[in-house]
Amino acid sequence: MKKNALLYITVLLFLINNIAKAQNMISPEVKHMIDTTVALMQKQSVNAKKADWVQVKQNALLKAAHAATPYQAGNALRYLMQSVNDYHGTIFYGDSAFKYEPKPYIVSDSIRQQWNRRADIKTAMLNSRVGYLRVPSMVNGSKRQLDSLAIGLSDSLCRLLSHNKLKGLVLDLRINGGGAMYPMMLGLEQLLGQGRIGSSITGTTSYWIIKDHGFYLDNLMTSIKPTCYTNATTLPVAVVTGNATGSSGEFLAMTFKGRKNTVFVGETTGGYVTTITGYPLTKNAYIYLSTGYSADRTGHVYTEALKPDISVSGPDKFNNLKQDAKIAAAAKWIEGLGR
Repeated sequence: MKKNALLYITVLLFLINNIAKAQNMISPEVKHMIDTTVALMQKQSVNAKKADWVQVKQNALLKAAHAATPYQAGNALRYLMQSVNDYHGTIFYGDSAFKYEPKPYIVSDSIRQQWNRRADIKTAMLNSRVGYLRVPSMVNGSKRQLDSLAIGLSDSLCRLLSHNKLKGLVLDLRINGGGAMYPMMLGLEQLLGQGRIGSSITGTTSYWIIKDHGFYLDNLMTSIKPTCYTNATTLPVAVVTGNATGSSGEFLAMTFKGRKNTVFVGETTGGYVTTITGYPLTKNAYIYLSTGYSADRTGHVYTEALKPDISVSGPDKFNNLKQDAKIAAAAKWIEGLGR
């Protein structure tokens, strides 16, 4: 027993000594950044209660012991994100970004090619009864820019809804990895309808509301003057997702949960379902931190990736939609309604 107690004390003293050395060696700028980040995470991280903050801070200081600047403290900063299992958020310093990635983010070559080409909105008629609408990621910007993106999507939807024989719509979110959710949601107003379509839940709940051709998240975020308006809230919609559907792309998918005549087809989404909030850390540092989760129009909160109702795997064929297994399954579901 005495030997075990002596060993424990020896190890404890060794650790204390190492921590003291690390704090003495670390640059003031790096220490300040770690202190600030830890303090913020303790208050705002969605997983704050799951971390031992005394241990987390000690470990971060040890990892940053020889860092002269935050540029050299990447291991410590990524460790801080890992301590709250935040793989959606990012710490920025100058021109560098530090993320925690628990596993490689693997997407198919076909999806990566669409990203590289910066593929835009695409519309098509798969046959005389089934329409196709692809909604890609949208870049955040000024209200004027968001309004422009929303009206572009709304106009694309209008062209499809103008077909007299239209029985349903395939909504393709496979290349939607996130970005600005406001124009995505408002641009699909005719499908989603008016009122509450979802919410962000942090310390409080902020509702996603479409009203009078405007999207509100506490305040008016974007607005449009539609070139057409058709109430298509009961039109059958097959939402196609894949593992690259992430972040705001997943939030957009959530707005269709609880909607009538809707089915999800394809693969499980990326799982980047946390609500992200931005905070300044220092003069040159900033953090996007996961601070909560989001819910659909029924109030159901999503803490994990969205799973399809009809699971379809296999290669994506964006250049030949009629040969794409996911699109074919989605169109088949629409065609089968009412039989």
